[in-house]
Amino acid sequence: VNNGLSAYNITNVIQDREGYMWIASINGLQRFDGFRFLTFKHNPNDPQSIPDNFIAQLLLDREQHLWMYFANGDVGIFDTRKMTFKKAKLKLKNEGSLKRSRHLMADAEGNIIFVYSNAEVVTYNKTNNEFGSVYNTFNAPENWLVTNIIDDAAGKKYWLCCDSGIVAYNKQTRNLSYRNHNVEHESVIDALGHVKST
Repeated sequence: VNNGLSAYNITNVIQDREGYMWIASINGLQRFDGFRFLTFKHNPNDPQSIPDNFIAQLLLDREQHLWMYFANGDVGIFDTRKMTFKKAKLKLKNEGSLKRSRHLMADAEGNIIFVYSNAEVVTYNKTNNEFGSVYNTFNAPENWLVTNIIDDAAGKKYWLCCDSGIVAYNKQTRNLSYRNHNVEHESVIDALGHVKST
């Protein structure tokens, strides 16, 4: 902090294509250009400022949008040109999901997915500026709760880590393969499909 960091507790660091380092902390967002810091904090008098100073995660998508989600549950895009924040709406099935651990991910097709561990998964819709399960391209097996998603760009699949085991979702055929339902004969499911709480 003596050199300009806004906090000792840093939650995320990411570098954009222009070389700027974006630093998320429990005390705001900072941009470092190699020489100096620019600091952005919540301003109750400015609706375009970040909504909370405790930033949990940063994510750059393939269009170089800087996504952020906050400890208070808000999520949205920080415009790195205008230095303004635009909040996205969240349509969750259960408000209790906000108490779960969560993370943002971007897949090879450019989809932004918000995973609420052991609760629900919601995908971003740009037209409506909102996250919702209705925009998901897949659903986990009934009563299986997703803890994490891995995008297999080369294999054109999602690997879903669930409380009840591993699931493979083929983006092209839209088939799900999992324990006792390995329709695409996935060797990983054969070998590890019985393992729960992945």
